[in-house]
Amino acid sequence: FVQHMHERAGAPLPISVHLSWGFGDLFGKRERLRELGWWLVEEAGYFDAGDFVRITGVAKLYDAAVAPYAVLADRCVPADPEPSACWHPTNLVDPHLAVGQRDPRAALDPAAPQLAAQAALRRMLRNAFALAEETGRVLVLPELRCYCERFWWLLADCRVAGAEHMPLPFRCPFDFLFEPYWWDELRVQRRHASFWHDPRVPAELLASTV
Repeated sequence: FVQHMHERAGAPLPISVHLSWGFGDLFGKRERLRELGWWLVEEAGYFDAGDFVRITGVAKLYDAAVAPYAVLADRCVPADPEPSACWHPTNLVDPHLAVGQRDPRAALDPAAPQLAAQAALRRMLRNAFALAEETGRVLVLPELRCYCERFWWLLADCRVAGAEHMPLPFRCPFDFLFEPYWWDELRVQRRHASFWHDPRVPAELLASTV
């Protein structure tokens, strides 16, 4: 659900799925299955009833949000086996300086690109939900992109231990960014980005646009 190993070239298809180490309890686990089209007990009408709102240009929104940090890539060491964007400094402060000489205010914030991207995403979702509400439609969420993992313990270059070579950014699960329980509690109608590729969605719905 994070590294998407099963989608890599030559990787064998999974024969079972074990949902663990997630967020949002059972609500988060259900959303992870939904995001991949593996939740098979949706209520009637989930795929073929109603009208929907689709968001486009989200990749450009993410790129614009993190653009100020891209120029800092030469100040950190990529952990990826192949050259790719490196958004975070290896150290928050210079470890070679004595403790009393370190200035944490001058250090780069490794979470800054992640926070900038999510702030832009939330502004966009606010407007998209307003449009969906006013037009009586259901919002289909865009693909969620993360520049940092979410975890309970220390991260190395915004990755969990053992995932040092995972490329950044990555397609991240819904529960990395939101609390699924409250979305259900507040009855927030939505579909995930995989909705458009799910074979259970009728062809006539996909072909119907305004």
